Amino acid sequence: VSLGGWAHQPAFSPDGNRVVFAYQAPPDKSGLYVVQVGGGPPVRLTSAKVDYHPAWSPDDRTIAFLRWESGKDSSIMLIPALGGVPPRELAKVQASYYSHMSWTPDARWLVLSARRSAAESCGIWLVSAETGEHRTLLPPHGTPSSGESLLGDFAGPLSPDGRVLVFARSLGSYNYGLYTVRLTRDLRPEGSAQKLTDQTYPWIQGIAWAGEREVVFCPSGRGLFRTPVSGGSSPRRLNWAAGRPSWPTVARSQHRLVYTQVQNNENLWRMD
Repeated sequence: VSLGGWAHQPAFSPDGNRVVFAYQAPPDKSGLYVVQVGGGPPVRLTSAKVDYHPAWSPDDRTIAFLRWESGKDSSIMLIPALGGVPPRELAKVQASYYSHMSWTPDARWLVLSARRSAAESCGIWLVSAETGEHRTLLPPHGTPSSGESLLGDFAGPLSPDGRVLVFARSLGSYNYGLYTVRLTRDLRPEGSAQKLTDQTYPWIQGIAWAGEREVVFCPSGRGLFRTPVSGGSSPRRLNWAAGRPSWPTVARSQHRLVYTQVQNNENLWRMD
């Protein structure tokens, strides 16, 4: 899609034939939209000013997303993938705008970055899709100093089998590394998190699984990269993704990749 305003943070349906995305545009067009791959106009799903990070459930029934209205908290919302009814609030969390949200393969849990207060950095939480209760998957990493809001661990999606999590970890102000941790069958860390690559980045805007053993990710302003989760090799830049890509999502069954491409219209004006 190509729209005025800001269309971003796409997520595929399980069959890879539809995409839900967040859209911000004044005065009254903001919300989540769903578009069919290959044709047709986007269909509006929600109408709040700041709905973000949609995630399509593996059973194709539900779209989860975050909604910010005021204050520090966001709401985790659920809406049927076909729409037709208002979304319902599942839980309130302090979640970063830059945190990805995803589902576990059994559609029972949501994975996202959150914190209990501004005095705490972000950890990675599991939130029950049924009750809204949460448990900590990875505890907060680091302690934020005054003015720092992007400190901690920022979740990427689980691997297709639900046993590996790849995520971004802050190592300082505007300095992030790509990490991975193996999980047990009941979604608990199996050992400590391991650094996936020696390189660091000012920010990582999105991670997606490209297959059983590889992820694609977008270091802010640097392009789109692909790397194996086993480590041992440098990330490979995908040169065909020019410009400033971000928030990649992959439909593995259809071999499709969608990402956000920012296009600015900037002009120089003279005032006499």
